[in-house]
Amino acid sequence: MTDLKSKIQNLISKIQNGLIVSCQAPANSPLCKPEIIAALAETAEQNGAVGVRIDSPDHILAVKQVVRVPILGIYKVVSASSEVY
Repeated sequence: MTDLKSKIQNLISKIQNGLIVSCQAPANSPLCKPEIIAALAETAEQNGAVGVRIDSPDHILAVKQVVRVPILGIYKVVSASSEVY
C-alpha cells in the first residue's frame, strides 16, 4: 500500500461512524473570533467528536493549536449572485 493510501485509510478508520462537529459562526456574530471557535472545537473533541469542520484560515490555524482530531477546513465565500456558499 502506498504511503498516501495508508494515510487515507488511517484517516477513514479514525472518523468512520463518528461525529464530525461543525464549529462556525456568522461573520457578524460576537462568536466569530478564532479563540472562541478554537474553544468550541476543543470542547467538541473533549466530548467525543472524531473531527471538526472549521471555516476560514484564521480559525483553522487557531483550532490546529488545540485539537488532535482531523480538521475539515472550508472557506465560505458569500456572493449576492448565489444562495450557495
